[in-house]
Amino acid sequence: MNTTPSFKSLTTPYSLGKVNFDASLNAVREELASDHVPEPLNGGHYIDGLGGRVHYRAYMPQSHTMGTIIGLHGATHNSGFYHDIGVQASLAGYKFYALDMPGHGDSYHRPDGNYTYDNLTDEIQHCIEQIIPATDRGQLCKIGSSLGGQAFMVLSERIAGAATVLNDIGPLISAQVHYLVIKNFEDDKAHSLDDMITTAGKRYMAYGMTESAGTTEFIRASLESRTNGDEKLYRYKLDKNFGSIYRNVAVNPQYADDKPAHHRDHGIKGSDLTKQFKKIKEPILMLHGQESRFFNLQQLENCFAGNVEQIISVEKAGHPVALSNQGLNTQIIQFLNEKLEAV
Repeated sequence: MNTTPSFKSLTTPYSLGKVNFDASLNAVREELASDHVPEPLNGGHYIDGLGGRVHYRAYMPQSHTMGTIIGLHGATHNSGFYHDIGVQASLAGYKFYALDMPGHGDSYHRPDGNYTYDNLTDEIQHCIEQIIPATDRGQLCKIGSSLGGQAFMVLSERIAGAATVLNDIGPLISAQVHYLVIKNFEDDKAHSLDDMITTAGKRYMAYGMTESAGTTEFIRASLESRTNGDEKLYRYKLDKNFGSIYRNVAVNPQYADDKPAHHRDHGIKGSDLTKQFKKIKEPILMLHGQESRFFNLQQLENCFAGNVEQIISVEKAGHPVALSNQGLNTQIIQFLNEKLEAV
C-alpha cells in the first residue's frame, strides 16, 4: 500500500487579504527627498567575504530557545526582504541572519563582473560558516527566495540543516525567465524620485507585499541616488553585470538544462537543478505565489519528490512571495518549530 501523501493533500491556500503598500512607498519618497535615509534596520553588519565585504542583517532573540535561520533573497533583491519575518522569528526565540548577496544591496560587486552559481555559492557557504557558530549549525533552518532557493539547492550537500523553505522556486527555470531577469539587471536607467517610486511600486506589487515596516525597509534598501549635474536621480542598488550568472549557465552542463539554446533567448539556456534539489535531506516547505509567472503548480507537481512536506499556495502573490504578512510568516515559523522538535 502506497502511503506517500498526494501533492494535492499537502497544498493549502493562504489569502493575504488586502494587498497595498502606498504608505511604505510614500515614507521612502519622503526620506529620499529629505536626504535623511536611516541606517539599515538590524543591518550595518559586514564580513570579509571571498571577494569583498558582504553586508548582512542580524535579528537576535532575548533568549535563544530555538534554532538559527539564514535567509537568502532573490535576484535584484536585498536582505531587507526578510525584515518582517526576521523580527517575528527573533521574538519566537530564533537567531535570524539575512545576507546581501554579492552584486546586491550593500555587498561588494565583482570587479570582473563575472558571476556564476559556483562563485556565488562558495561565497554564501563562506559567509554562513563565518557568521553562524558551528554549535548553531546543527539546528540551522534555511529560507531561500527565488535565486536564494536555487543557491540552497546547489549547497544541499555542503550545508545541512533541520528544515528548508523554498519561496516560489523549484529546480527548473526556463531560458525565457533567465532572459527576463538579465534584462532587469541591465536596465540601469536612473529616474526622477517620483518616477522611481512609481516604477518600484509596480514592480513590487507583484510579490503580494502588504503594509509593514519590512516593506518600507525593503524598498528603501533597494534604491540609491546618483547626481546628474544639479539633478538627483535614483536607480536600483544592483550590479548591472549580475545577469552574467544566467548567461554562464549555458556553458556549465552541471546546471544547464538539456534543451538547445534558441536564438530568441539570445543563446541563453535554462537551468536544471533537479539532481541538487533531490539531495536536500531535510524537510521542505514550499511557498507558491498563485500569480507567479516563474513557477506554476504543474512545475510544483513535477518536482514533488523527496522531502517536500508542505506547500502553501498564496493568493494575490507572484514571484517570489513577499514575507511581509504576519499570518503567513507565523505558518512558516510553525513549520520550522515542528521540524526542530523532531531533530
